Amino acid sequence: MPSPLRSPGFRWCVLAPLMAAAFVASFVFVTFHIVRAVATPARDRAVAELDATDPTWRTTALTDARNAKLPPPDQNAAEVAYQAYQMTPKAYRDWETRSESAKWRGDVQNPHLPLKADIAETRKMLGKAREAVELARGVRHLPGGGFPLVFKEPDMIGTLLTKQQYLRQTMSLLSYDAAVRAYDRDGNGSVESVLAILAVARGLGDEPTLISQLIRIAGVAITIGAAERTLCWTDGIDDARLAELERAFATEAIEPRLVYGLRGERAGFFRICENIDSGAFDPSGIYDMIGLRVTTPVVWYVKSRIPAEQTVGLKMFNAMIAAAEMPAGKGRIAAASVAAGEVDALVKKGRVGPVPLYPLIGLLVPAIQKVTEADTRIVAQLNAARVTIACERHRQKVGAYPETLADLPKDLLAEVPNDPFSGKPILYKKLADGAVAYSVGFDGLDDGGTDLTPSKRTQADLGFRLWSPDHRRQPPQPKPPPAFGGGPGLWSWGITPELKPGQPTAPPPLSPWVKKE
Repeated sequence: MPSPLRSPGFRWCVLAPLMAAAFVASFVFVTFHIVRAVATPARDRAVAELDATDPTWRTTALTDARNAKLPPPDQNAAEVAYQAYQMTPKAYRDWETRSESAKWRGDVQNPHLPLKADIAETRKMLGKAREAVELARGVRHLPGGGFPLVFKEPDMIGTLLTKQQYLRQTMSLLSYDAAVRAYDRDGNGSVESVLAILAVARGLGDEPTLISQLIRIAGVAITIGAAERTLCWTDGIDDARLAELERAFATEAIEPRLVYGLRGERAGFFRICENIDSGAFDPSGIYDMIGLRVTTPVVWYVKSRIPAEQTVGLKMFNAMIAAAEMPAGKGRIAAASVAAGEVDALVKKGRVGPVPLYPLIGLLVPAIQKVTEADTRIVAQLNAARVTIACERHRQKVGAYPETLADLPKDLLAEVPNDPFSGKPILYKKLADGAVAYSVGFDGLDDGGTDLTPSKRTQADLGFRLWSPDHRRQPPQPKPPPAFGGGPGLWSWGITPELKPGQPTAPPPLSPWVKKE
């Protein structure tokens, strides 16, 4: 009787599938190593170049070098601001979070005062948080700061920035304090609180995440709105305090916020690729964030692409950082747009059929154009604010706003700062009821500085409005009807809609390095 092992049926039904499976496994194994072997030398060259030009670019070296320079907690602006948040009583937090009357700042339109009832309630709640307010106001005297940061291993995306989110509440607390002081005609005290808001935002320092830098940008916007409110509700602010405010705005305008954030994003991207490659981190965790389930073959495919992704990813981030290092303006926006376009092209066109060649880049590389636009906007507003503060100082000295910026003495404004959207000096107009300094904004069109409506972000000019003393402190206006998202007024002071700590900041986070609590 012949052996069944020699029968044609056995060979076709059993041996053939086994041989095919062995062939496929061998093919996958060989392909896996060939793909990696081809890409690895280029990756190693990119790493060597970066090691030579920026020795502290990796996650551990980056955070260790930064953390070692942080001031002690009692001299650290971020730590003290966080302590102030912790001191705010629950009654105040509940009021600010839930009470509609706590949103009156967004309803008020300059130069009109808020309703007395809103101020009375705010004054009462600030009284409950008086110790926290006084501690937070003292932050303006601290030299700088930042929270110690260590990227979580091996899940870099799991790095939480909880304390950073809480600083938004401290900035909001100070903004209410500045508003009440301005309402009470305490211009000097209001400016001190405004300076404290900026100090809290600057307390984030060179934290190497884009989320932290976006929180900082939001804090700067709150500061500018609070300063404009103070100048339209008060008069006779000491020249020394106005000069201090102008210097603070000038310093913040040239800070490389995007460079700080992108260096951390680059380091984190490379490190998470290393962790996936070593098997320390399962990439399915990344895909879980967007609701996709990953099978074992997909994990192996992702690993095969790691050297290529690291090579291209470093190139992309280096281009983004080079763009961020440029002065704020059209050139930087254009360079960021080119970098963003290259990423989009890789994600959309870098495919073999439906299979992406760079699956991690599509998920982990941030939307650089958006953050560049946010930063450029804030530089434009800072420069416009600097000009109007100089004009207010001039009015207090001679009794009138200058007809043109050429009439400003050099000791008030040594040089007119540029509008980053036009590359030309910030524009200025003396008005019948005051003055305005402004940028042409995103559309590049000079609309005369008459429409600074924040809801028209891509069409309106960006500026800072002054009113002459006899046009300040106008009677309260009726409250507008509620609008979706809190209404455009929230943005008129640079105040983003209130968020619970742990939620994404506004603008929305553009990189997934930070999870919600």
